[in-house]
Amino acid sequence: MKLERISTNGSFKRGRDVQSFDSPCARPLKKMSPSSSFTSLKMKKPFKDIVRKYKGHLYQNNCKRSSDKAKLAKPDLSLETDPSFLHTISQTTPDKKVRSEYISTPEATPSKNSGIENAWASSRIVSATSLSIVTPTEIKNVLVEEFSELRLVQPLITQHQRSHAVFEIPEIVENIIKMMVSLESANISGERPCLRRNPQSYEHSLLMYKNEERAKKAWSQTQQLKAPPLIKHTKSKQGTLFNCMMVNKLWLNIARPFLFKSLHFKNVYSFENFLRAFQEGNQVIKPSHFVLHKLHQLTQSDIEKLSSRMECQNLKWLEFYVCPRIAPPSNWFNSLQKLEKLVIPGNKHIDDKFLLRLSQNLPNLNHLDLRACDNVSDSGVVCIALNCPKLRTFNIGRHRHGNIITSVSLVALGKYTQVQTVGFAGCDIDDAGIWEFARLNGKNVERLSLNSCRLLTDYSLPILFALNSFPNLAVLEIRNLDKITDVRNFVKYNLWKKSLNVPILIEACERITKLIDEEEKRVKRINSLIALKDMTAWANADDAMQPDEQSNDFL
Repeated sequence: MKLERISTNGSFKRGRDVQSFDSPCARPLKKMSPSSSFTSLKMKKPFKDIVRKYKGHLYQNNCKRSSDKAKLAKPDLSLETDPSFLHTISQTTPDKKVRSEYISTPEATPSKNSGIENAWASSRIVSATSLSIVTPTEIKNVLVEEFSELRLVQPLITQHQRSHAVFEIPEIVENIIKMMVSLESANISGERPCLRRNPQSYEHSLLMYKNEERAKKAWSQTQQLKAPPLIKHTKSKQGTLFNCMMVNKLWLNIARPFLFKSLHFKNVYSFENFLRAFQEGNQVIKPSHFVLHKLHQLTQSDIEKLSSRMECQNLKWLEFYVCPRIAPPSNWFNSLQKLEKLVIPGNKHIDDKFLLRLSQNLPNLNHLDLRACDNVSDSGVVCIALNCPKLRTFNIGRHRHGNIITSVSLVALGKYTQVQTVGFAGCDIDDAGIWEFARLNGKNVERLSLNSCRLLTDYSLPILFALNSFPNLAVLEIRNLDKITDVRNFVKYNLWKKSLNVPILIEACERITKLIDEEEKRVKRINSLIALKDMTAWANADDAMQPDEQSNDFL
């Protein structure tokens, strides 16, 4: 069938062959804008009814789209041809020209006064309105429904899902737990080593730090330490090793032996709970670390209950820090061959007999802390020196009963050991003892604490420093030594070490610190005058020299 259509100048031209509307193979019609001549047509009544019906059809469709939120589709601003509508046109419109003109898309924008233009504009308005009435909530619901089947983020691992295959290999899990145990061993609760002693007054703090801000900070921290500590009720945190046991069965079986290898308790209730659960089973533990930190309420009977199920063949670190009521049981002594560190400060149960029996089973001991053990005398220290040749750190400092520790203990340590850190604060060490100790073991000493050793005078330490009897010394503590007044050799030795970029730290009381500060200023002033005198003599000698002498000097 061939249809005619009106051109822009009003003449009829032969149109393209148009296939039947009912044909299933009909290709889509080309959309065109309406021509200006289309407005001059006299529209018949049936055609107007069709346009009115089509407008209602568009409005109903848009209402359905806007009401159905789940199946919201993107509206098209173009005028789409509906097959039912085309079929209606073919039956009700007898005029081939009008029918072809309506079916074919107009070629230009129609004017506002045309009826078909109003139909066209209303269809566009309805399509555009369907876009503007969409709310953000509707868009969100549509997006959720459209993308609900996508898995962009992996869900959280549930309890029934398996972990990564790497963490199910026993060798890898064991290495991970070993590393965690080593990190926890480095952070065992105990006494933190201080970089510097606390100042005795604010003026002493100024002399020590020579900076007002640092002095105020150090003195305020000292005042806080003197105040009674505030009791904080905090929840006990589980350790890293305990958390590893909660991963799965494999981690539990591998982490459990490590849990019993390193036992650290800083709470009485946790120790009692462990002891209660331990007594219910028949397991025997073989720890390598056993540390009790400030458990004042524990008694010797509690330790005896544990000792029946505990073997000490692998024990390397035994510490009862400020636990005055307990001491290592006697049935442990024969199995402490591997013990390297023993810390029992502030314990009245430790005496010479205890050390005599204990020292015979400590061939590998290198760290011994017996501070404030007031019942230990020279006999116990000599037993330790004779039986522990690998000893490197020894501290017997005290505030009471200092007269029972004399130079005999110091000389015994210098003769039978190569001790590097020595603490004899508050003991009766005299000049002869320190001279003999420097001769025997002075080259190995790195830290020497002689606070409150009131028998020391200017005939020992100042002269020993002038002779460089302690070449590797890094820290010297000489507080409250009333008989030492000559500090010139201390200053010279310290300035010489600074020139070598290896200065030493001298921890002294306020009186000795003031003497050292004044002496250091005087020595620096004298050195400046000597340098100025030498420079002046050298400059004047160059001016007075003859040219021949100068040439001879250069040759």
